[in-house]
Amino acid sequence: MFWALLTAGATWAYGQDKPEMSKAEITKQIGAVTKQVTDAGKAFKAGEFDSSVELIKKSQAELIELAKLGDKTLTRRLEAPYKSIQRAHAMLELEGYTLDPLPTWEEISEGKIPDKPAMAAAAGGISFSKKLAPWLVASCGRCHVDGSRGNFNMATFTALMNGSTAGKVIFPGDPVGSRFVEVIESGDMPRGGGRISPEQLADLKTWITEGAKFDGPDANANLKTLLPEGAAPANAAPTLVRATGSETVSFSNEIAPLLVENCKGCHIGAMRASGNLTMDTFQQLLRGGDGGPIVVPGKPDDSSLIRMLKGIGGQRMPAGGRPPLADVDIAKIATWIKEGAKFDGPEGTTPIDQVVNLAWMKKATHEDLMIRRRERALEQWKLAMANETANRAEKGDIMVLSNVGDAATQRILGIAEKALEDANKYLKTERGQPLLKGGIIIYAFKQRYDYTEFGTMVEKRSLPTDWSNHWGGRVLDAYTALAYSPSATDNQIKGQLIQGMLGLSLSSMSGVPFWFSEGVARGAVSSIVGKDDPRVAQWNQGVIAAVSGAPSAKAVVDNQVGEEQAALIGLRVSMAMTEPNRKMLDEFIKSLRQGKSFDETLLRLGTNPEKFLEAAGVGK
Repeated sequence: MFWALLTAGATWAYGQDKPEMSKAEITKQIGAVTKQVTDAGKAFKAGEFDSSVELIKKSQAELIELAKLGDKTLTRRLEAPYKSIQRAHAMLELEGYTLDPLPTWEEISEGKIPDKPAMAAAAGGISFSKKLAPWLVASCGRCHVDGSRGNFNMATFTALMNGSTAGKVIFPGDPVGSRFVEVIESGDMPRGGGRISPEQLADLKTWITEGAKFDGPDANANLKTLLPEGAAPANAAPTLVRATGSETVSFSNEIAPLLVENCKGCHIGAMRASGNLTMDTFQQLLRGGDGGPIVVPGKPDDSSLIRMLKGIGGQRMPAGGRPPLADVDIAKIATWIKEGAKFDGPEGTTPIDQVVNLAWMKKATHEDLMIRRRERALEQWKLAMANETANRAEKGDIMVLSNVGDAATQRILGIAEKALEDANKYLKTERGQPLLKGGIIIYAFKQRYDYTEFGTMVEKRSLPTDWSNHWGGRVLDAYTALAYSPSATDNQIKGQLIQGMLGLSLSSMSGVPFWFSEGVARGAVSSIVGKDDPRVAQWNQGVIAAVSGAPSAKAVVDNQVGEEQAALIGLRVSMAMTEPNRKMLDEFIKSLRQGKSFDETLLRLGTNPEKFLEAAGVGK
């Protein structure tokens, strides 16, 4: 029992040396320390471990201060409570607590008490602080320094030596029996693409053989504090570098398709990525997994990705029964890394499957994209309306899928043809060119429940209760969805369709934000349909409040306002661009169609998104 261990030997006999302090004074001071140790034992027995820890810390500090007085008689009397504190350390550390190192009895009895007791590395031996800590943080930091994966944390040296809930992982003097060495040597750790070099493993074994000693200033400080000041973490992800066009291998066209085909389910689109190695985006690919980055630009041989694909030093990837990559494909990835692992996609945060689709879209014809988009639309319908076969009508660039009956579906198609004609006129689309490459899908639902179910199942979100239509889709998908009302006039339905068609068209251009796409689309509805669409009056009434209610133009740019407010702010911008005439809007759209991005187009006008919004009254 802890109680017995603490109180054992707590009595003492006075020696025959003449004390430098009176017997009463010695008894009083040592008695105070002993009482605190006794109280700590009672707290431990009651399960009040935190209180026990605090009492032991206080007892230890006071004992050390007494020892520093240098009174030999007093020092001898301190040996019994010292041993009780020493036993307390052992018991509390078994409960997972960390205490300040206790000086050795030799240090106390000889009056050589260090300010911060620490185990010193053997002369000429492996330094934990300089040789081991840096790569431990680099290769194991994400899981076991920043976290406690598998109930094992090694944020401090003390925590490392305490081990996991399953027991100690390092046994000083015994590298063979140390679990820490075993999991590294077997290739089981680190996971997620990390790598421990043979030299690092050899240093670890030697350090353990030498007694696993600590040579840092504080065994309870975070291991990251042992890194050289100003040094970047060894596992820092490489920086995204844009492709110049001179590379022989394209990430978007050649590497990304290989990754999507072979890594999907485990590392792309996975609920829980193996080894915490998520590759949903290019930035995540660069970041790597639990073991750090898997790509070292310019160095394919040092890149864990290549080693994993070849099965060097661990399980070969892809796993799960999938066939290994062909040598020619691995060589292609190696070449991409050797050329700098550069990115030729849109943004580093764009999902990799979208990067693949965008690259395909650039090369695809209008007709090829239309076929694929319609195939996907049928799949989306089955996802949202699993028990209903769609009514289908299509003509030219338009396909309608609905559950409103064949007659109503044909009505919607007829209105959509007129809406598309008006939308093309509004944007001044060149003759023979589509408003949107790949055409437009229209989903029409007979009940609002079906409309909201589409949002839930396909878009993975709850649609606002006051919505009756919206447009959306990413990359291959491009659709406008609406809750169909048989009593709605043709112009009311046309207004909904124009809004969706123009929103889709503008949003497909480089870097165009939602607030601008939706704002111009609503401006077009106001211009073409006018008061025949009751929403126009509601929009006009809400513009002033939306603009004045925006905290700043930056908040709009950073998507920190709601969709409806952003749309009304965009409508105000659209109004400003068409008053007294629409020359500014026409020039703006012309620039976008020439391939200039939204920001580049604004730069041509001598402004930027924030100033552009401020000119329309936002944030003032």
